[in-house]
Amino acid sequence: MIEQKGERVVDQDAGGHRPRRALFSTDDDDQTPQDATPRTSESPSRARRSAEPWPDETEDAAPAAQSFAGSLSTGPRTPDPVAIQDAAPPARDVRITTAEQHGPAFTAPAAQGEGLSIGAPWGRPGPAPAEPRPAVAPHASQVERSASSPPPMWQEPHRHELDRRTRTGLLASAAALLVVVCLSVGFAVWANQRPQVTAPPPTTGTPSATPRPVLSEASMMTDADARLIQADAGWKVSLDTEGVTEESPQATCVVRSEAGLPTPEQTRLRTLTTASDKGTAALHQADLFPTAEDAQRVYEARLGQLGGCAKQPAWLASGWSPVELGNQAGGVVAVVQEEVGVHHALLLVRTGRMVNVFDVAQQDSAVRYDGLVAAAAEVVNSQCGRTAGRCATDAESRQSIPPLGTEQAGFLAGADVPRITPGLGEWGGTPVESEFKVATSRCEGMDPSTVSGPTDRAKVTYLLSNDPEAPQPFGFDEVVLTMEDAGAAGELRERFDRSVQECADNQRTAEVSDRTAVEGTVGRSKIAGSAYTVTQSAGDDEKVRFRIALVTIDTKVVYLVLPADEDFDFDDGEWTALARRAAERATQGT
Repeated sequence: MIEQKGERVVDQDAGGHRPRRALFSTDDDDQTPQDATPRTSESPSRARRSAEPWPDETEDAAPAAQSFAGSLSTGPRTPDPVAIQDAAPPARDVRITTAEQHGPAFTAPAAQGEGLSIGAPWGRPGPAPAEPRPAVAPHASQVERSASSPPPMWQEPHRHELDRRTRTGLLASAAALLVVVCLSVGFAVWANQRPQVTAPPPTTGTPSATPRPVLSEASMMTDADARLIQADAGWKVSLDTEGVTEESPQATCVVRSEAGLPTPEQTRLRTLTTASDKGTAALHQADLFPTAEDAQRVYEARLGQLGGCAKQPAWLASGWSPVELGNQAGGVVAVVQEEVGVHHALLLVRTGRMVNVFDVAQQDSAVRYDGLVAAAAEVVNSQCGRTAGRCATDAESRQSIPPLGTEQAGFLAGADVPRITPGLGEWGGTPVESEFKVATSRCEGMDPSTVSGPTDRAKVTYLLSNDPEAPQPFGFDEVVLTMEDAGAAGELRERFDRSVQECADNQRTAEVSDRTAVEGTVGRSKIAGSAYTVTQSAGDDEKVRFRIALVTIDTKVVYLVLPADEDFDFDDGEWTALARRAAERATQGT
């Protein structure tokens, strides 16, 4: 209630209420205008967003419209119409009635905070103005006139005409003022409106971790994987590096880099050792290439390196062709024949863009190859999903011919021939000859260089070098005859066996050992043959020893002859194994 006390007007109903703010408040409180739509916690202001600098357009468009409609609590007030009165004092019989008797005689002026609002301090556009508050006409009982008072001016003709012109002017002024106010409000909204910028949607949730590289530590053989090779060896990782150098350990028989082959994008190397008294240890190298085609080229080149083992002198004890192990898999067991022989179980596996080399070494004997395949399957299954390659499904180890090396197809490789002196000597073959002579034992019953029946014949001579204990020269001949059919090949083998076994009876100078059978299979083809030792007397108590063998597989006949020495020679098992390998290699020829 408002009381008039002298020159001071007191609003008793306002007691205890907080005074409203000035037009341009600098207070940091963010009091929501009375008519504005309240913000929710889901729409934080731009000034307080750190991870969301630019919200979506859909997040700001609606609040902008709402803020224009509700930011101005009462809007700029339009002045009430002002009646121009004469300077003369009012009629003497006019009595002014106080508000205590008849209620308020006017609408209270707008509070200081109800003018034009520029919104929050961070520059959001303010709410829109509300409808102008209508002026309240004085109550009829507020002004009382006596019967003798002059009539109101709108009842007097001359004053009515003046009042109409005045009202017209006032209406024009009010309209002009309204236009100015609207323009001011529009400019304020435009000046404070942040430009709409298309921004990416705000990030929600926990940021994802950096993706793991295709080739990482998780791509390598672990000690748990190695226990599949040998359960009680006590495996532990001894070396784990990204990339390799010239000083890095290297798998046996594999050349790390070869001219003309693709370069890997990534390489990792890991070795694992054990406490075994046989010195069991494993090496795993993984190379990631740009494409699967690049990886396939490298895989095939390295498989040929295993088949020839040109990196260092080693004997290929067996070949392996695992199945259901990645896209491609193959390997060998190579023996470095030192004073203490070290057996290397070597396995190559390609899955997509990745090529793996596994080399598990052990003294005296090789580890079980099926255990190596099982461990490699675990590694392949950790890689195949990231390399677009095949995984290991029911992987199985299968023994086979060693891969074809870089030497002549259809003939023995130097690594197929064992050393005679441990730690010394290297075997190498001469170029293939189609016209040749062979020094036989004279018990064969035929000369391979002239025998009738073959459609093709060829010979390679293998010589031993770098062994000072070997007689010079020391080597053997391999002759491969291609017959018209397997029956003709079998007949030639039978002819050979009969002649050798009857040689001691037909030649008094000959001594013949018992027959040693040479057997085996390559796929569905069977290897059949015999190996013998023949000793011929040369007079004056001089004797010459020969190791001979003849084996057949399909249409191929392979004949071996070695002029031996009592003090420098293969043993029976080595010679038999060499004859079997020669028959296996014959199937790789064209």
